[in-house]
Amino acid sequence: MLEVTKENFAQEVLESDQVVMVDWWGPKCEHCLELMPDIEKLAEKYKDKMKFCSVNVSGNRRLAISYKVLGLPAILFFRNGKRLMSYQVRILLLKISNLRYNNTLRNRREVLL
Repeated sequence: MLEVTKENFAQEVLESDQVVMVDWWGPKCEHCLELMPDIEKLAEKYKDKMKFCSVNVSGNRRLAISYKVLGLPAILFFRNGKRLMSYQVRILLLKISNLRYNNTLRNRREVLL
């Protein structure tokens, strides 16, 4: 996975002829650090299909703000210099944990019945 900064973001992300996934993270963000190994596995698995980059927001705050990255971790997808979609990963994690919680409750009810 390629580390990009404000200096090479345009060249590596916006000018790329591939779809680019950009992982926005910070060194003090626990969720970011938890996700990093999974994202690196995805990057290795799909390296022939798309480009994977990461931005450490600690040294690139203005870049993050310019792309409306307001919470970490965040994942943005780009193609032909345009932002395709974005995910605030914290929201996805909450949805997943709620889904797990609801499934656990459902399983407990089934056992009780």
